[in-house]
Parts: sequence; structure tokens; C-alpha cells
Amino acid sequence: MQDLKDLIGGSAIDARIALLRRGALGKKYRDIGDGLIELKVDVGPGYRVYIADDGRNSLILCAGSKRTQKQDIKAAKRHWKDYKAKN
Repeated sequence: MQDLKDLIGGSAIDARIALLRRGALGKKYRDIGDGLIELKVDVGPGYRVYIADDGRNSLILCAGSKRTQKQDIKAAKRHWKDYKAKN
């Protein structure tokens, strides 16, 4: 988020994360397998936030845009696998 130059996109992502903190996924999300969920933020290039739930918390694993979606999903799955191995 620090490097994101899109202020409107950053605000939309922050709002989406705030919704998640209140316990709601919102309307635009999808299960991408392996216990991961993709939250869609329809602003700018179509931001995506990848999360998983460890039973106590929702973990933000990574984020990206529609353009980098395939690589971001692979990265999220890798981060989730690493997290589960450590915990």
C-alpha cells in the first residue's frame, strides 16, 4: 500500500479491509481454492486482495490487480502454505 500512487484505489482498498475487519466479505469475492478468498475492488485497474482465515484471524496474504491476477494467486497460495507450515 505504501507504494500505491492511486489515492482513490488506496481508499477503496482501505474501505474493503475495514469491511473485512467488521466480519463481512462484502459482495464481490470468490473462493480461489486451498482455503483462499479473492476480494475484488472495482476501482482503477481492478484491485484484488487475497486472504485466508486461520480460524482466529483473516490474514491478508498479498494483493494486486486484474492484470497480475494469475501471479498474485500463485503468490497468495505460496504465502498461505508457508504460513500453515510455520503455525
